[in-house]
Amino acid sequence: IVDRRKKRYLEGRIFITNDRLFSNDGFNKGNRRVVVLNNDKSEAVICKIKSLKDKEGNLRQKLIPIERYPCLTKPSGVDPNLRKRTNKGGKINLQKMQPTASRLNKWDMKKVKEGIKNNKK
Repeated sequence: IVDRRKKRYLEGRIFITNDRLFSNDGFNKGNRRVVVLNNDKSEAVICKIKSLKDKEGNLRQKLIPIERYPCLTKPSGVDPNLRKRTNKGGKINLQKMQPTASRLNKWDMKKVKEGIKNNKK
């Protein structure tokens, strides 16, 4: 018997967390949206989601723009800096984050992965 149910992958899911875990760029936010880039619950690799405009209304240049999703309140983009560890050096555990019903579509995931590869050079 073949199981035809769709596998539930974590990759591309959007979670809500506080920014104290991994923020050292001056943008502390209470309910930060992050996107998961791998399928490991206990050792996640994430990127922050930020609004396309900063406090002064200027466009942020380094963000990878994504479409509008129900859990995002403003036009947003993904920060190309990967986060693999917390500020204190611990692993990022997804079970301590609040899940949303949204996930990036395959075109946005492709843009994000290409943008991160270009950022590493």
